[in-house]
Amino acid sequence: MTIVKAGSASMMDPQGTCRTQSICTMADDHEIWQSAQEMLDRYGDKALREITKRIQELDQAGKTEACLTWRKILEAAKALIGAGKRHKKH
Repeated sequence: MTIVKAGSASMMDPQGTCRTQSICTMADDHEIWQSAQEMLDRYGDKALREITKRIQELDQAGKTEACLTWRKILEAAKALIGAGKRHKKH
């Protein structure tokens, strides 16, 4: 699920389903990273759990393309979390 911010286009609806198959199939890096950031903004510490839950639901529903897209979002979210920890001042 992504939260649409002003000026951005969401590729997923609130249930984690592709709005159109072509959008999800052609999800570019910008959309992946944007979706990951939006999940982190919305769910904070629980974002990875929420993303993983969506992956499991999509996998069980047989939605392979959407599942692959959410796996990319998960990896991007992990990278963003890691980058934040490295740049955090103590």
